[in-house]
Amino acid sequence: MDSRRGDPGSEDSRGPAPSPHLEKLLLTAESYGHVSTEIACSARHFTKAERLRRSITIGVAMFLAAVVSLPVPGWHFAGVPLFLFLSFKLSQQRLEQKYAIATVGGPCPACGSPQDFDLPTAPKFPLTLSCSSCRNYIKLHDLRPRA
Repeated sequence: MDSRRGDPGSEDSRGPAPSPHLEKLLLTAESYGHVSTEIACSARHFTKAERLRRSITIGVAMFLAAVVSLPVPGWHFAGVPLFLFLSFKLSQQRLEQKYAIATVGGPCPACGSPQDFDLPTAPKFPLTLSCSSCRNYIKLHDLRPRA
């Protein structure tokens, strides 16, 4: 039987389903007057196909919200332009997002205490945070090469 017809035990013609994989990235953490340290970071890398799918999904959802809000009296003056703007803006952001940060952890450069930082999934570096122990400011820098 042909493998494209869904024979049990055979893979689809498109191949196996992509499994989300986490990449290990390094960030530099620095605090004023202290030696900078490296912090481990786990990030999920999005392929071009995943980025396109995510972009289309949010774009279509926001466009449908604009269509649904069209017949609502009064609301359509603000809702339709808002949802149309969001459909383009969020689609663009999802298309440009190459990775999503899952976890960030490492020692504070000022006091050395272990930290688990809460970062947004798509941060803009350098990012300034504060240590939960000593309350010093910590600036995180991305060490990946610019592409």
